[in-house]
Amino acid sequence: MFRYVFFALMLVGLPVGAAAQDRTYDLEVDGNVETILVWDAEGEPRGTVLFGHGWGADPTNYERLLDAWTALGFTIEAPRNLDSAKHPRNAALPTDFMAMNQAVVGQRMTTMMALRERAAEQGLPVVLSGHSFGAFVAMTQAEGKWAFGPLPGPKPAAVLTFSSPGAVPMLVSDASYATLDLPYMMVTGTQDASGTTMPTWEVHRFAFDRSPADDKYLLVVEDGGHNLVTFEDESLEAPVVEWTSRFLAAYALGDEEAEVALGAEPMAERISVERISVERR
Repeated sequence: MFRYVFFALMLVGLPVGAAAQDRTYDLEVDGNVETILVWDAEGEPRGTVLFGHGWGADPTNYERLLDAWTALGFTIEAPRNLDSAKHPRNAALPTDFMAMNQAVVGQRMTTMMALRERAAEQGLPVVLSGHSFGAFVAMTQAEGKWAFGPLPGPKPAAVLTFSSPGAVPMLVSDASYATLDLPYMMVTGTQDASGTTMPTWEVHRFAFDRSPADDKYLLVVEDGGHNLVTFEDESLEAPVVEWTSRFLAAYALGDEEAEVALGAEPMAERISVERISVERR
């Protein structure tokens, strides 16, 4: 079962792009050295976003989004995970599929836990974010329960994910996000589907629909696919950056005007702006 699930998630990985981070640093985790890519905040740092890339992708695939968030005063830290082709230990991964999956998931979880502890020491708000499998990791680190969780660590200010998986056999059930009692935004698109594990875009509603109501947002992009967050469709960059920046400003920085702009009350109907529709509960 694990073989099938993770293979499906790998199919939606991304080609590795050109790096534009400001710097990198090495973080020792469980006796291994992990590379963390950093986009520095513009001006005085006001918070930190910890971002996990999709399975088989790389932090550099998301450079335009991550760089945009620095304008709000966020420092972005994104680990280069073991499934990235640029990771120095990637070539040495086990050939057995189950063993490979276990190695990657273990590295991702422990690295994010170490980053959370490190970021909390700075005394600034921390937001957990990620795309696809990186989104799953973010949610399990933010009070969500999975087969081996919930995972301990400092409580984040909010969670912002893109194209997160829905129900995953043996990992994520209907009860998994009943404990996700934090401000949360999920971004997906009407073409965000792949194979039998994600047959329609609606599977990405999973955490939004099942987590406790209050400060939950679902942002749906018309014709947006699984990799919409990389802005291969350049027309998506401005609206996605605008709405996600509002969320970050509202729930990590306490910007009341940004929260009003998101929609001050739960929405019975979606509000639509060009290709973007938003639900709030």
